[in-house]
Amino acid sequence: MVQRRQRCVRGSQRSGGRLHAVIATEEAKAAPDESVIEAARAAQNRLAREREGLRSLDREQIAAARARYAELAREVMAVLA
Repeated sequence: MVQRRQRCVRGSQRSGGRLHAVIATEEAKAAPDESVIEAARAAQNRLAREREGLRSLDREQIAAARARYAELAREVMAVLA
């Protein structure tokens, strides 16, 4: 059970890292879009709150979180492409 939570936490951390890349990429632009930066930071904060609330014995919660992290990762990669 704990391993599921750990995998979920790692997924959250990878998503957070990708969001950091979005922020860094946007900030490096001559005219950064503050709304992109704010949205990425808000998503990072949501991930951190969700990660703190994960319960290793709640399979449904962990499965739902992993699905959200996978979707978020796809969205972030699309922005970076």
